[in-house]
Amino acid sequence: MAKYRKWSHTTYDCRYHLVWITKYRNKCLTDDMQKRLERILRWVCDEWYINILSIWMEEDHVHMYISIPLSKPIPQVVQALKWRSSRFLRKEFSLELRKWYWKPVLWADWYFIATVGEINMTL
Repeated sequence: MAKYRKWSHTTYDCRYHLVWITKYRNKCLTDDMQKRLERILRWVCDEWYINILSIWMEEDHVHMYISIPLSKPIPQVVQALKWRSSRFLRKEFSLELRKWYWKPVLWADWYFIATVGEINMTL
């Protein structure tokens, strides 16, 4: 069952499936990086009042199932998640990432986002 959120004169449930990939789809996200990445993403989401419903990762991409407040534009949310996570991971895992990226980059510019909903209609 959905947990509804309230804002101003609105009750809502806006959920999204967000996916982004590493630059050149390099399989560079080790288990340690993925654990740290999850902590970073949770921290950013707490700051932005984003509810994380689920996070899962592989070596070359990240999936998030999230509920974003109406007051937060989706492109800004994605930018914050990608920028901060890239910044911290590149700083903390610079030696490991150096073999993949010689420029200060981790994520590709591309991302995918889709609305995901839940409906329960009884007649």
